[in-house]
Amino acid sequence: MVLLKTSSNSPIRVLHVVDDFSTTNTGVTAMVRQLTQWQAGCLDWVGVHAVGKVDLPAPQGVELIQSLPLRFTPRWRYPVGGAAKLLATIHSCRVTHLHIHEFWRGGYVAGILAARRSNLPVILSAHGSTAPWALHEQGKLKRWKKHLYWQMFGRFFFAPGVVLHAITPLEAHHMGDFFGRQPQAVIPNALSIDAVTGDAGAAMPARRLVFLGRLHPVKGVDLLIEAFGKARLDEEWELVIAGPEEVPAYVAQLKAQAVASPCATRIRFVGPLYGLERTGLLKSAWAVVVPSHTEVIGMVNLEAASLATPTITTPNTGLEEWAGIGGILAADNAVALQNALQACAAWPMQERLRRGHESRQHVLQCYNLEVVGQEWLRFYRSTASSTVIA
Repeated sequence: MVLLKTSSNSPIRVLHVVDDFSTTNTGVTAMVRQLTQWQAGCLDWVGVHAVGKVDLPAPQGVELIQSLPLRFTPRWRYPVGGAAKLLATIHSCRVTHLHIHEFWRGGYVAGILAARRSNLPVILSAHGSTAPWALHEQGKLKRWKKHLYWQMFGRFFFAPGVVLHAITPLEAHHMGDFFGRQPQAVIPNALSIDAVTGDAGAAMPARRLVFLGRLHPVKGVDLLIEAFGKARLDEEWELVIAGPEEVPAYVAQLKAQAVASPCATRIRFVGPLYGLERTGLLKSAWAVVVPSHTEVIGMVNLEAASLATPTITTPNTGLEEWAGIGGILAADNAVALQNALQACAAWPMQERLRRGHESRQHVLQCYNLEVVGQEWLRFYRSTASSTVIA
């Protein structure tokens, strides 16, 4: 066994492994796009490997590699040829680190196998997949399948030798419980400096509450619709729900719930929005509501705050400081959300603008990639400092 040492001047060439790289996978894809865009300007090479859907271009300077899934693994998405394409990329691009984002699907297993055959350090970012809600609250079938997979296969692939990264202290706690050891680093999601320092806009916000994200049970949109229907708000207030319809049965439930609401005429579903339309909706909102049952920060919280729009979110997002910097923290139940909506709607305009400004300044100081990116550089260097070659 030979122990190789690397210096701080050694090249860093990172291959990120994701399930898909698409508009539907809003959270992880947004985070990886922001991170790799920044890394392309300071690392020696950056790539992204995806097995699932790819409908977004990679940032400039980032190489996007796609493997097709085996036909009989449409959900698990194990790549055709297994680890072969990953191995070829690792060797041809002289990859020094493999950074895996989540771990339940087949593409991640292929990544682990390729990394072991190439003696690469592996960083695992769980992105909320070890949170209690994600493990236990999605029905008995999913809970049983995850437990069986982990006990039979997953713990052998992902436990030994994998370097763990958490996005928040709350996620570090969840990962510690799941893996039986604490993550080696806690580094938050972040926005690129261009996004954070962009035009926050001078237009006055409308009497509009906005949810923006994928329509999935984990997001708590049903709680938001219930809370909006019960909140004592003037007739000028509206609720706008934007995002891809990921779970058709859940979307049908939400739309039926909205029709039955006493505020039915003031609830609008507008589908997924991108680019300037997305930015315009966030800027126009009085507040953005992120009522997730579990979320590791949630990029929309950061995006909205960077545009000087405060957000209402739950303690499950790991943003422990949010209530002190312009936002509101509310439990993930309809009563708590109703109270938060009423408190938010009662802000005078001056208070709303002040909170938006405070949120923006906080994101600029704590969640921009010019700061957070340096933490990633230090972390990559530390994981490469003692690579074991069998």
